[in-house]
Amino acid sequence: VEYLHGGTKARSLFATHYHELTALARRLDGIANVTMDVTEWHDTIVFLHKVKAGAADRSYGIQVAKLAGLPHTVVARAREVLNQHEARLDSLSRRQQRVQLTRTRGMIALSDGKPDSAVVYFQQGDSEADGLPTALGTVVTPLRLGQAFDRGGCADSARKYLTEYVEMAGNGHYQWDPSTLAPSLFRLGQLYQDAGETTKAIDYYGRF
Repeated sequence: VEYLHGGTKARSLFATHYHELTALARRLDGIANVTMDVTEWHDTIVFLHKVKAGAADRSYGIQVAKLAGLPHTVVARAREVLNQHEARLDSLSRRQQRVQLTRTRGMIALSDGKPDSAVVYFQQGDSEADGLPTALGTVVTPLRLGQAFDRGGCADSARKYLTEYVEMAGNGHYQWDPSTLAPSLFRLGQLYQDAGETTKAIDYYGRF
């Protein structure tokens, strides 16, 4: 979608179920969302034969399957599976989903050249109001914070968090290190060199 917008600039219609894609309209001037207007009535939906601006706030897959004439047993089973899925989303699962979304927003802010906003999102993505860290790769937060502070020109904070990422024993290293460890070590060498801490600079350059 971003390539169509900024690359070919072709006039296109793009259908999606992903709310993350509909969010592109908030930052790309050439994108607009439209959706079919519907109303709900007794556990079913009625299409109002009207296209309106904006994005749908939910999916109507089961209701559409019912309207399409799928057998009652299939629709009932789909609803049963959906209810089971939602029941499995306990508080931890819901928190992890929120954290993933918050981290994604941080990456979007970083790509938009808004490192201060990215820092806020990455900090929110570390813990919830109860202060408990999530299990979604504890190394991610210091890594992303270090990158955001570095992008914003805050060298001291960048050194602090990138050092924490490199040295910590948290989970997620196996996933992130192949693509982020070497660049982080090299950048730490530069940051410590700029700060006049030659011994640490040599150490990180050597580990790179």
